[in-house]
Amino acid sequence: MDFPDPLLRGRLITRYKRFMADVVLDSGETVTAHCANTGAMLGVQEADSEVWLSPARNPDRKLKFTWELIRIDDLLVGINAAHPNKIVAEAIESGKIAELNGYGTLRREVKYGKNSRIDILLSDDGKPDCYVEIKNVHLMRMPGRAEFPDSVSTRAAKHQRELAEMVKQGARAVTVYLCQREDCDSFTLAADIDPDYAAAVSAVRAVGVESLCYACTLTPEAITADRRIEIDAEPPPEPRTSKMLELYHANHSTCSQKVRLCMAEKGLDFKGHLIDLGAKEQLDPEYMKINPNGVVPSLVHDDLVIIDSSVICEYLDEVFPESSLTPDNAYDRARMRKWMRYIEEVPTAAVRFPSFNMAFLPRFDGLDEESFIAEQADVRPLRKGFFRRMGPTGFTDEDIKESFDQITRTAERMEEALANGPWLLGDMYTLADVIVAPLIDRMVDLGMADLWEQSCPRVTDWYARIQARPAFAEAFYSGARLTEFLDIRPWSKHAHG
Repeated sequence: MDFPDPLLRGRLITRYKRFMADVVLDSGETVTAHCANTGAMLGVQEADSEVWLSPARNPDRKLKFTWELIRIDDLLVGINAAHPNKIVAEAIESGKIAELNGYGTLRREVKYGKNSRIDILLSDDGKPDCYVEIKNVHLMRMPGRAEFPDSVSTRAAKHQRELAEMVKQGARAVTVYLCQREDCDSFTLAADIDPDYAAAVSAVRAVGVESLCYACTLTPEAITADRRIEIDAEPPPEPRTSKMLELYHANHSTCSQKVRLCMAEKGLDFKGHLIDLGAKEQLDPEYMKINPNGVVPSLVHDDLVIIDSSVICEYLDEVFPESSLTPDNAYDRARMRKWMRYIEEVPTAAVRFPSFNMAFLPRFDGLDEESFIAEQADVRPLRKGFFRRMGPTGFTDEDIKESFDQITRTAERMEEALANGPWLLGDMYTLADVIVAPLIDRMVDLGMADLWEQSCPRVTDWYARIQARPAFAEAFYSGARLTEFLDIRPWSKHAHG
């Protein structure tokens, strides 16, 4: 694979927010480059390392450079995870991967399995189709031995199982591990990092899924797959009996959205368990064993249970430090936590008032005061007082106006902070931005953005930046907003029919 334009050399300052890296070029200019790699990048993101960037061909692209290579010792290593599919396709077409020769047609990104796409589908008359899954490899913890993966990925294990299904249907399936480095002579699975993936690979090999590993030659002009290396046949560990991360959540819950946004920003996969709040599943005895407060979300990390959305976010950012959402220095961490405490104390509580008056009250139609207290209020360990105050007919206009005032004051604080940069703490996107984003989104969904739009233009711009982040779409998927499945009524209960 030839680089279409000459690469620019520089020195890495830092990688951050998973997809971004600051680099000082040889010219002395400091630029921010796109980092097309969602993994942990263990050992290939050391500050002050020599790196090579490709210039963007699209003049309208926000980030004008992409990080391509890093020099480790005396050799270049490729870190761009978007390239392996093209590199392998070129190697197959040029006959450099002998095990995949003999197919007349090569297609890329073909739908198969359950909502998946195979990287390469090879076909030819008279022989079964060949499904080729490609994995990017750059981890090396022992000299000469490449490893995959460098972080946990339930999606990678899912792809292995889907390849096995193709084999059972009569097709051929091959996983190609492409090492974007020259200094490797063997390959193994990093079973200590992701034992579930290692176990999945072992299981599908027994079915007939093949594995190949090829190393590359790398220069600032091109990357070429040209050398097969051996795969160590170490027995992988047994799969864990519990999932790495399990999240009990509700689609439209703002607290659930906080955690989903945090996990999406950090590239963390999880097994989700949807809790139907309208059916009061959060109060079921089995769920209450996980979260005795009877609310969502709850996180189970192996056998550890973590509750409270902000606590979960901080826990995830500490346990999975890659793509950190927390400042490095103590003072800025204190500033972030000051924001987080304020957000939990003021706007998080305030948003609940209009949410219930405008969207959830019809759930309680037909209940008199006594029945409401017995069936809806007093059964809730944490929200008993909130529900008693609301009653079956909703909050008073004074309550709603007070909540609007709290939300407006929150926006005003944000507006002041945003004068110093694009995010609440300036240049760094942190957990403070993550946990307030669903609250702003909820008020927009309820049609109440006019509380700040005229007086706080920086908040409006901040919300647009949040929406533009790839993680936002992952957290706020279809069905995550109230207007998608509920009728929105006026905020005053006196206007309800």
